[in-house]
Amino acid sequence: MAAATAAERGHEVILLERSDRHGGQINLAAVPPHKDDLRLISDYLYRKAQRAGVAFRFLCGATPESVRELSPDAVIVATGSLPVIPRFCASAAGAVPAQDILSGAEAGENVLVLGGGLIGCETAEYLAARGRSVTVVEMLPQLAKDMEWCARVLLLRRMASLGINLRPGNEILSIGADNAVTVRNGKGREETLSGFDTLVVAVGYASNAVGTINDVARISRRCREVGALLSVDAVHIAPHKAIDMDAIGADMLFCSVYKFFGGHIGIAAIRKNVFEALDTYRLHPAPSTAPGKLETGTQSHEAIASIVPAVDFIAGLGTGSTRRERLVSGFERIERHENALAEIIRHGLAGVPGLTLYQSEGPKTATVAFTLEGQ
Repeated sequence: MAAATAAERGHEVILLERSDRHGGQINLAAVPPHKDDLRLISDYLYRKAQRAGVAFRFLCGATPESVRELSPDAVIVATGSLPVIPRFCASAAGAVPAQDILSGAEAGENVLVLGGGLIGCETAEYLAARGRSVTVVEMLPQLAKDMEWCARVLLLRRMASLGINLRPGNEILSIGADNAVTVRNGKGREETLSGFDTLVVAVGYASNAVGTINDVARISRRCREVGALLSVDAVHIAPHKAIDMDAIGADMLFCSVYKFFGGHIGIAAIRKNVFEALDTYRLHPAPSTAPGKLETGTQSHEAIASIVPAVDFIAGLGTGSTRRERLVSGFERIERHENALAEIIRHGLAGVPGLTLYQSEGPKTATVAFTLEGQ
């Protein structure tokens, strides 16, 4: 999509692709049963890019040398994401990522899928439909919670009809060299599952559901090393902690005012040089300069009016000679108070029978996530 848009705007575009075809992870998403129509999206975008004049170079991975040889004015990185492989899978000789299975890797007759989210459940259905005996282990009490409701209900019905052994509420404790998996169920009982030829790893990607505070400054340094821009989704952190764009090295940062007691309106903080270079979709009457070129119509003036009072409210909780100092101080006061409350809540929940608490071991906001057996 980015290549087609750039070409349509008059740029000479070369697209490097490591594999032998277009589509990327859409190709994998289209493999499970009842999802082959997704290939139409990939094919449509490919034809669109071809008509716009994009030069495709397949079987050509992007390396520092190959990029420098092309001497481009700009580089767009659209390399997707990689599956997470937990450390406890290191000793499992038959462990493969779900993405490899969907790409055509062979699986044995008896398969254990580690992770019952969208990818894990769809991969399980794919294997069961091909005659494999499949078991799915998921730590959360419900399977495929990251799916749209109606599609999830239909998928779970198909999985049941295929005879897939579904084990939600099972935490994986360890994996032996013989692919024996030790789990703990919601009642605290441990059990060893064995007899599997293949372990399919489908544990998903990073999530902020438990309040994890990511090391954005470290990510920024890596971005600078490769000449990439850093865009930060700060919706979750904004009501909990003072943000310093310069300190974390963000080029763009987005958050929502309603998260910190204001109106329902978004904030886009973009460095001036980056903002001026952005080619945005806009109405003809709209200005071509920042910040107006980001607006697509009449602004929400009543919501805008709520921003300053919301900021001043937080500043009013702190001390200092400038608004910035008072804001930082106010957020520190909020953080101390809500973290103390969160610890009280976590401590209390830890003693509730059948309750599982989810939290980051590293820095985190006052976010409490838990599930209760049977609910």
